[in-house]
Amino acid sequence: MATCVLGLLAMRLAPSLAAAEAHFESEPLTSALTIPRPERASREVGASPATAEAVAPEVAASVAAAEFDERADAPDETITQWQPAGPRRCTRRHGHRYCDGPLRAPIPHGVAAERAARLGLGTREAWFRALSVEEPEASWLAEIPAATHEEGALLWPVPEGFLGRGFGNRLYGNPHATPHPGLDMPAASGAEVRAAADGLVIYAGDERRGYGNVVLLVHRGGDVTLYAHCRALHVFAGELVERGARLGEVGKRGLAHGNHLHFEWRRRGHAKNPVRHLVGRPDHAAETELANAQRDRRREGEAELHELRERAERNAALRARRAAHRAAAARR
Repeated sequence: MATCVLGLLAMRLAPSLAAAEAHFESEPLTSALTIPRPERASREVGASPATAEAVAPEVAASVAAAEFDERADAPDETITQWQPAGPRRCTRRHGHRYCDGPLRAPIPHGVAAERAARLGLGTREAWFRALSVEEPEASWLAEIPAATHEEGALLWPVPEGFLGRGFGNRLYGNPHATPHPGLDMPAASGAEVRAAADGLVIYAGDERRGYGNVVLLVHRGGDVTLYAHCRALHVFAGELVERGARLGEVGKRGLAHGNHLHFEWRRRGHAKNPVRHLVGRPDHAAETELANAQRDRRREGEAELHELRERAERNAALRARRAAHRAAAARR
């Protein structure tokens, strides 16, 4: 009798299971979206492998948001050897998810790598010395050749970017918030970031929380410039760069709501407003056009992200139903 009941139940479930599998196979995941395997999900949420797929819909939405920014991150073909990417190191702040990683920077090599080792560059100590002391190390300044451009003039670091949040502006107008120590220059993801002046790369990495992939340059006069939230870096500590040299690509790593470069100019350990010293900034008409293009890209990106989330939830729901069916079959 039990055998007949089980056989009858299997015959009734077979059409629905076949339809679900056919629908699942006809709607594959995109290359930009990867749903965690049950074993990986179980490690992240502390669940058993049998219940891992049941929580997949919640995991899928966060995975879609995390992977959305990565789909255009193709490695630069001019750099053949990259450092290991490392972890993303994500956190949540004011309802938003931020990730400082993954690191994308070339492997140090050659004379520049030897210079970095000799001068102690590329370390936390070098970072703090460059930003906090009144005068950078004399040994650093001695490595920088004489400037080939007008002293004090800074090149606009993002040719395709416009001025966003200014120097000293407090976030959301909050009088208790920390004043903004630099300028934000929104631009398309992957847009070129270039050196504002000749200098020596003191730091290039993603270990400073909130900055994402960041480059720190010291210049012959003792000034320091900082380039943060980059999607990728094209330099490493110890390199000597000329004014206008490509340092990296615009991104939104770290505490960033959208793709932009956070640029700082420091003199004697204090952040200064660089606006009056910048040359090569786009005119008003060009900045208006760039701002409109950025707004359109943001809207398109939000629509695409919404579509990715919906697809992830559909696929995760199908996975959960299949897991529940397998568990029910195993109990019989």
